[in-house]
This record gives sequence, structure tokens and C-alpha cells, in this order.
Amino acid sequence: MQADIREWTLAALLLPLLTAAAAGAEVPDLASHLPENPAIVGQPYLVRYEVSWTGPASQFSVVARLEPANWCRAVIEQAQGSVQEDRNVIAYTVKLVPEEAGTYEAPQLLIDYGSRDQGTPKRLATEPASIHVAEAASAAWPLVLGVAVFVMALLLTVVYVRKRRKQTIRQ
Repeated sequence: MQADIREWTLAALLLPLLTAAAAGAEVPDLASHLPENPAIVGQPYLVRYEVSWTGPASQFSVVARLEPANWCRAVIEQAQGSVQEDRNVIAYTVKLVPEEAGTYEAPQLLIDYGSRDQGTPKRLATEPASIHVAEAASAAWPLVLGVAVFVMALLLTVVYVRKRRKQTIRQ
């Protein structure tokens, strides 16, 4: 009788672990791909997120939502599905437009997923990642360069015209 209770206790302890392991095999992967270069204030910065899983494509229903960020305007610009190396992949392209320079945490992409067999959807979230935002280049540099080229061209024209006059007067 004592041995039966131990076996049932062991089975009762292992069953949730085995069920969790089996369910864990069906959890999609979520990866984020941030560009190496820093973001620039006022310019679009594209971040790619990928949700992937093995098995039939219809195994999961996937819904993405972007957490708001107070340092940039963020929008999911594109979602594209494909199969890569026997894995179903949904790639989300998120456009961020930074409003201030500094180092910030990338907005989290939340993925709610579920199957027809599950009642309530489960949620995945991206890992925190830092994005460095640099100041935009000053708009004055192109103007200064343009003025310098104009002045140089004007001076060369004046020198050329004076030389021509001197040659004309000598003749």
C-alpha cells in the first residue's frame, strides 16, 4: 500500500512536468533583429522581429501588438509570412522615428498566440534591448558648403574676367 502511494505521488508530480515539457515544445520562438548602426533623431529606424515555429502553419493563430514608447513614434509597418528551413516564420518590420537623442529601451513587441485546442491565448514578449539615438546632422553644413562653392566660383569668374580685360586692352 505504501509503495502504491509513492508511485501515485511520483506520477502526480511528473505528470505536470511532462505536460509542461510537451506544451513547451509547441511554443513559438520570438527573436528581434536590431540594426548595428545607431538611430538618428527624426529619421526612420527599422527593427525586425520574427515569430517562428515548426509544424503546420495553421498550428497557431498569431496576433502582434507593439507597446507604446515615450521616446519615439512606433508602428508595425509590415508583417510577412514565409517558410524557412521547415519553420513557419512571421516577420514584423517595426518603424521607429526617434524624437530625442539618448539611449533607450526598444519598444516591446507582444505576441499573443494560440491554437484551436487552447482556450485562452498565451503571450510572448521580446527581450529588452537598447537603442542608441544620435543627433541628426546639422542642416547648416550643406548650406555652408554651398555658399563656399558659390563664393569660390564667383572669385574665379572675377579673376578670369579681369585677365580677359587686360589681354583685350594690350591688343
